[in-house]
Amino acid sequence: MYGVWDIAANILDVAPAFFDPVNGDYHLRSTSRCINAGTNGVPSLPAFDLDDNPRTNGISVDLGCYEFNNTRFHPADVSQEWVISATDTEYANDAAAWKNNQAWPTGPNPIPADYVTRAGFLENQGGTYHNDGAGAPLGWKPGAN
Repeated sequence: MYGVWDIAANILDVAPAFFDPVNGDYHLRSTSRCINAGTNGVPSLPAFDLDDNPRTNGISVDLGCYEFNNTRFHPADVSQEWVISATDTEYANDAAAWKNNQAWPTGPNPIPADYVTRAGFLENQGGTYHNDGAGAPLGWKPGAN
C-alpha cells in the first residue's frame, strides 16, 4: 500500500461483534457497529467478500472480510420461501442430487455435505428457517426470524 493516510480520520474503536471468533467465524452480528462503517473508495476493494457475496451490501462496505448478509437462502430452498419441507420436492431432489454427485440448481457445487445435513436438520425442526448472518451452513437457524 502506498499514498497519504490520515490515521486520525474514521477511527472506530469498538468490539466488532463477531459470531464465533474462537472457532473461526468472523461474520458480523446484526448489532455490530462495523456494518456500513467502511470506506467504499478504499484502494483495491474487491468486488466480493470471502463468501462470494457482493462486497458492498448496504450503504458502505462493512469492516472485515465478510459483508453482513442475513438474506441468503439455503440452496436447498429453491423456491426461496424460507421453508425446507419433506412434503416439498426441493429437499428430496437436492438430497438425491448430493447422493448422486450431481449439481444443485443454486448454491455451491460440489454440494458440501454440511449443507445437506443442515437442510435435513432444518426440515426435521419444522422446516421454517431464517438466516442470522453467521457463516454457512450454521447461519441458517430453525424458526422464523
